[in-house]
Amino acid sequence: DTSSDKETGTMNTARSTTSANSMSPEEKEREKGRLQRLVKEFAKEAVTGIAVNLVNPDTSRYSPHFFQMDRYLTVFSLKPKDGSTADSAVQDFNVKDLIKIYKGPEVLMSAPSLGTVAAMCVAMDTTRADRRLFFQFDEPLERDKFYTCLKILRMSVDINQPSPP
Repeated sequence: DTSSDKETGTMNTARSTTSANSMSPEEKEREKGRLQRLVKEFAKEAVTGIAVNLVNPDTSRYSPHFFQMDRYLTVFSLKPKDGSTADSAVQDFNVKDLIKIYKGPEVLMSAPSLGTVAAMCVAMDTTRADRRLFFQFDEPLERDKFYTCLKILRMSVDINQPSPP
């Protein structure tokens, strides 16, 4: 049954490095495969467009957006879902411009005004005028998947950067 495997498979998406070090080679291989499948699935969804709630950290107001990535997974766009210019028009960000991606207690420390909402958020700090983005999720699984996959994609951008001539 793949649905229960999927549920338990994505339940603990952010493993600590200490647990990774104590894993057997077989467990590491399994974990690597699981993360690759997770990112591949996320990439497909992200290229198509993922419905997200962008949260204003000052007002705690949600505005539904589409989070969409280019097929190279190096740029993402945020488009207001209703087609209106809720808070702003379409915004593009380079994945390499993400300075920090965090969730849970770190979100609350970064934006105390979010209160209990912070537990269900993933936040990103960008280089663009110290711009911070807060995404709210209804399901912990979805939040963790978004967080883990973006962390991995952010690292892969650094790894895949061609060195200047």
